[in-house]
Amino acid sequence: MSSMLKQIRLDAGKSLNQVSSDLKIRKKYLVALEEGDFDVLPGEVYVRGYLKIIFRLSQCERSQYSADRSNKTE
Repeated sequence: MSSMLKQIRLDAGKSLNQVSSDLKIRKKYLVALEEGDFDVLPGEVYVRGYLKIIFRLSQCERSQYSADRSNKTE
C-alpha cells in the first residue's frame, strides 16, 4: 500500500510539501505512510482518515484529468 500512496501523489504531480499543505496532514505522517513506517503514525482512526483524504485526492485528480482530456478532444 505504501508504494501505491506514493504513486497517487506522484500521479497528481504534487510534492510532499504540497500534499501536506493541501490536505492538512503533517509531512512526517505522509512520509511514514509512503515508507510503511507505521510506528511514527498516530492512532488508527487518524490513519484511516488520512487514507480517505489521500484517496479522495486521487479521485479528484482523475476527474480533473478526464475533464481536461475531454476538453482537449472537443
